[in-house]
Amino acid sequence: PKAVERGDPLKALGVTAVLVDLDGTVYTPAGLIPGADDFYAHLVRRKIPFCFVSNTGAKINEHVQRKLASSKGSFFFKHRPVATEKIITAAEVQVDWMVETLPKKARVFVVAGNAVPTNAEDTRPWWLRALRERGGDRVKDWDVRTQLDERDASAWSAAASASTRKDTVFVALFSDGRIIDDYVDPQTGERGYADWSFDVIKKASFLLAHGATLVVTAEDAYNPSMDDRFPGHCLTLPGPGMFSAMFRKLMYPLGRDRIVVVGKGGDKGLMIHEAMKRLKDQGHDGDPSKVLIVGDRF
Repeated sequence: PKAVERGDPLKALGVTAVLVDLDGTVYTPAGLIPGADDFYAHLVRRKIPFCFVSNTGAKINEHVQRKLASSKGSFFFKHRPVATEKIITAAEVQVDWMVETLPKKARVFVVAGNAVPTNAEDTRPWWLRALRERGGDRVKDWDVRTQLDERDASAWSAAASASTRKDTVFVALFSDGRIIDDYVDPQTGERGYADWSFDVIKKASFLLAHGATLVVTAEDAYNPSMDDRFPGHCLTLPGPGMFSAMFRKLMYPLGRDRIVVVGKGGDKGLMIHEAMKRLKDQGHDGDPSKVLIVGDRF
């Protein structure tokens, strides 16, 4: 922080914009990393275009904004709240990609974690609300499910296999690894899957082995967790990459082109493309060679 105050080291390096990871870079499960708040204040004070970019598949920018704005927690940015347009999560990039890409009448099997609603008035799953708000009538025509019995899974599998377009059935993961059953299926009213059981893997496999497209927010292999009984010791939790790797094994080689990864590290560059648009909205010239990416793993 003191080095930051003495001048603008970013400018000296030819850096005119910054993309900053969150988990492991700005905060850990225990709270903000020392110096993170000062670095954020420096970016704001110097009017350096920036975005926080997170591969989380379990929340959108509104959730992250609330996390950083709560003075009751250990993640509080004292300088000022972060504007939602300066926070990008892989979950919202996935929502936008689905809205722009999936056809009418698409069948979408959603496996999700984090059931926290966006607000007290709207108790729908955040991902369903985001899809419907951004997709309108297009999304209303989709058959979105969080629970499939064996008959439905077999029927969807046959539909995926019979389709000449190969883009009518989708398996979408909105998760950082863990899944929960707090979501009620939009069609049947049944609760979704509570964990990565053999049953949920089997149903997804029925679809993916016969032409369905796999859509995942990111392929991070693990996520950090802490145990107060063992200070300073990071315990790794299974991340979304572990499960996407399992499905990749199932789909290889003929189905490898039916896997879409929207987050950082994805082969389509969807998240970085969105981040560059946000930087240009802040006045940046769009030259990627002047953009510094700050993260904990590369």
